[in-house]
Amino acid sequence: MLENERLHEKYAIDKLVGNGSFSIVYRATERSCDRLVAIKALRREVYDSTSHQYADSEVCAMGRLWSHPNIVSVHTVEPGDDDYIAFIVMEYVDGGSLRRQLQTGPLPVKNALAYAYDICTSLAYAHAEKVIHRDVKPRNVLLTSSQVAKVSDFGVAQVRDVHHDYASTFAGTRRYMAPEQYEEKYDHRVDIYAAGILLWEMATGEYPFMAGTQDLIRRAKDTEPEPPTWLPEPVRAILRNSLRTDPFERFRDMEEMCDALQQTLMSSYERAVVDSLSAGSRDDLPTDPLEPLRDALRIPKAAAMCIERCAFQQRQAENRELEAARAEELAEELARSLMEHVRHDDAPRVANALKQMREADIAPQPVLELVRALWRQVSGPSYTPIVVPPAPRRATDAVGLASGEEDTGTALGDDPDDESTALRLKAKGKQHELDSKWRRARSMYRRSAKAYDRKAQAEAREGVSAKTARLYQSAGECFGLAGDTRHSHASYTQAASCWIDRAGQYRDAEKWEHAAEAHRFAARAYDQAERKEEAETEYLAAADLLYRRARNAYERHAYEDAAELCQRAVRLASGSSRWRMAEEVRHLLHAARNAWS
Repeated sequence: MLENERLHEKYAIDKLVGNGSFSIVYRATERSCDRLVAIKALRREVYDSTSHQYADSEVCAMGRLWSHPNIVSVHTVEPGDDDYIAFIVMEYVDGGSLRRQLQTGPLPVKNALAYAYDICTSLAYAHAEKVIHRDVKPRNVLLTSSQVAKVSDFGVAQVRDVHHDYASTFAGTRRYMAPEQYEEKYDHRVDIYAAGILLWEMATGEYPFMAGTQDLIRRAKDTEPEPPTWLPEPVRAILRNSLRTDPFERFRDMEEMCDALQQTLMSSYERAVVDSLSAGSRDDLPTDPLEPLRDALRIPKAAAMCIERCAFQQRQAENRELEAARAEELAEELARSLMEHVRHDDAPRVANALKQMREADIAPQPVLELVRALWRQVSGPSYTPIVVPPAPRRATDAVGLASGEEDTGTALGDDPDDESTALRLKAKGKQHELDSKWRRARSMYRRSAKAYDRKAQAEAREGVSAKTARLYQSAGECFGLAGDTRHSHASYTQAASCWIDRAGQYRDAEKWEHAAEAHRFAARAYDQAERKEEAETEYLAAADLLYRRARNAYERHAYEDAAELCQRAVRLASGSSRWRMAEEVRHLLHAARNAWS
């Protein structure tokens, strides 16, 4: 324990916290203001007459850099005694050293990047003040309780406008020295190299140059290590650029390395914002859970707000596009279903479907206009719809609903195999999803999918038709919305098979363009089932039929029709190397356009 009386008058020494070859560090409490400090006592026996300027250099360097938040600041320097040449009173950092934290294994990549950013910003500030640290290592990086890194121990720092032998000689810890630092001809880039080694150790838990002795490590540094492939590519790029053997191929300065780290941290924050939007509400940006992450990744508040707003606007645009696509698909599906019922004069189902959609407004605006028009037709004086009343609710159903269970559709008197029931369940699932009731939404989607599937099987028993395929597609979509990928793919595959059978029927009837459309629908269903090879085969089959029709039209001098069919064939076969007639159809398209013009 220190025996300096003058020091004890000002400070209450608590305990020893570090003991090195050049100095001893104690934790103390400053009596005048009751604050914790660290007192670094410089051993007199180590500093001979030629190295006293080294101690002055340390004090000078830390005095210049006291104001940076990531550098341990110096409060004052107390005069020494017989055993110590000086007592440096510094800020006390309460979280231990980075070396101690690395003993438990690697850090999460985002934490490693955040610490590296703290270290590099402090070194960039030091370089701007003409100070080179020269001894960046885990032991000289201290961590606060709030997980902020602070660089300490500028004991071998070189102040570039102070010239003395000790500061310009071989100095540093060999394990973290740059290759050129062994030759005593170096500049600020040695700190970049050491920071790169620190980032490697923090992210991987391993030292990049595995060798048994210091001489072997020195030789290993003549080659550039390749970062592990499991690290994110931006992190690997930072490691490569900081650990170049040639100092002129590294980052130009520490500011450039800081920019690379900050860009990587911002990209990580942007991904977190996007994930938060995907898991949260669609109506607002969930900012509360992001605030701790924003601080942990060192993202400035203004930059974070910009990232959040851009991600939110992008998600809104994607949601609008998705809603528009689903609305268009639903409009087509409902229009076909209603017209099918009208053609078959299926009065009860027409009336029930129109009544439900008109009252609930579950369809997009174009379909609602169609619904209102059809409703006026079927409810006019020349047509009396037969509205099927709801079946009486059974006692068991009433008990189930009273206990909070979801209704299944049959509780309302709906036929479980009815297409309108499936459509209603799907709309209810959509409403639950908008209300963030995810479990109920999945339940409704699953029931809707099963209703579509049963209806499709019933239709298939009467013969494969386009309606059968569309019902299977609707089942696949609802299974997908319910998160049941396996059944979704199976339903889309069934739909593709129905479309292929339908294409064969059109071929037998020599309806070539209808057959091509059926092949195209089959390809789209295979795409949804993630069966890319079968999808490509169907796209090529559709393109081949359209090409044949284009040839016939060209020979009949119907050049406009030939050009239009060629364009459709090219669009379907674009990007496919398996369709050998792709070049030929382009020649035919060119010839048709010339003849047409």
